[in-house]
Amino acid sequence: MKTVFLKKTSDFKRVYFKGRFKIDSCMVLYILKNRLGHPRVGIATSKKIGGAVQRNRARRIIKEAWRAIVRKKFGFDLIFVARSGIIKLKTKEVQREIFCLIKRFGIE
Repeated sequence: MKTVFLKKTSDFKRVYFKGRFKIDSCMVLYILKNRLGHPRVGIATSKKIGGAVQRNRARRIIKEAWRAIVRKKFGFDLIFVARSGIIKLKTKEVQREIFCLIKRFGIE
């Protein structure tokens, strides 16, 4: 299944303000139901994480972890906000964190 990414600022704002969120040690997950029948993903990294190299590494890790997880079709918009702890983690650990966050929302 090909991953569809959120790119518009209006989509990000809609999920931030109308959605729910859960916090973990390495990321925050915002989630909002959509009517499309497939998930859309957004990734946000701030300068608190580090320079451009660290921010891009965090994005790559989250994207790869998400690709390994997304098998089921569920209609949600998800935004992953990376936190500074993500720099120390490997992809498998981030994948486990994402799975736990999604499970905490009651989505399987």
